[in-house]
Amino acid sequence: PASCTPNLPVTGVVGPAALLIEGEGVLPIQNDYRPDPMIPALTNYPVVPDPEGYEINRFQLTNTSIPGTTLTLGRQRIALDDQRFVGPVGWRQNEQTFDALRMVNKSVRNLAIDLTYFNKVNRLFGEDSPQSDYEGDSLLLNLGYQAEKAGRFTVFGYLLDFENIAAVPAAVRDSTSTYGLRWAGDAPAGKIKLGWSLALAEQTDHADNPLDFDLGYQSGEVSATYRQFTVGYDLEIMKGNGMKEFTTPLA
Repeated sequence: PASCTPNLPVTGVVGPAALLIEGEGVLPIQNDYRPDPMIPALTNYPVVPDPEGYEINRFQLTNTSIPGTTLTLGRQRIALDDQRFVGPVGWRQNEQTFDALRMVNKSVRNLAIDLTYFNKVNRLFGEDSPQSDYEGDSLLLNLGYQAEKAGRFTVFGYLLDFENIAAVPAAVRDSTSTYGLRWAGDAPAGKIKLGWSLALAEQTDHADNPLDFDLGYQSGEVSATYRQFTVGYDLEIMKGNGMKEFTTPLA
C-alpha cells in the first residue's frame, strides 16, 4: 500500500440526539507514486490517488425524535444501494463524504424513503487538489421496498448541480439528472443460493452543464453460491454520444 489511514471517532449521545466527530489522517509509507492527476508533479510515476492529508472526515448530528425517521446534519458518509451511483469510495485511503442534510424514513413497513440535500462533496483527492471538492445544490432521492420473497425494488432520482471549477472541466459537466430502477435479491435453490441484480437508468444534462445529452445505463448480475464458493456473471453498459459518457461522479 502507498499509505495508511488512522481514524479517530468521538461520539456523544443525549436522548434522541447523537454527535459524531471523526478525524482522518493519510500518512504515506513511501512517496514513489503520483497522488493527483491534476497536479504536474511526479509525472514519471503512475497515479495512485491516495495523497497525504489530515482532516475532519465526519462531523454530524443525528436526531431520531420523529417516529420512524432519522435526520442527519453535517459532514457524513452516504452509501446508497450497491454504491454504484452514490458511496464513500471506501477502497481509497481518503473517504468521500458529503456536507448534507439527510432524512431516512422507515415508518411504513418494508419501505425506506431516503432524501438528501447536499452542497459539497469532499472528494478523495484531498484538500490540496484543484479537484478536491465539488460544490453546488444537489438532491438525492432513493425509495426502496423490500418484498418478502421477491427481493428489493428501488426507484431513484439524483439531481447533481456542480459549480464550475476552472481547472477541472469535468465538474460542471457532471451536473446531471439521473433517474432509474433497480431490482436485487437472492433465493435458495436446494443447497445453492441464487442472487441477482438488474438496473436501468437514464441520464441527461442538468443545471449549468454546457453539454446536451441523453444517455442510458443498464446492468445485470447473476450469481450462485454453494458454501463458501460463488460463481457469477456481471454485465454493465454505460453509453456515450462521442462528446459525453454516462458518469457516476459520486460512486
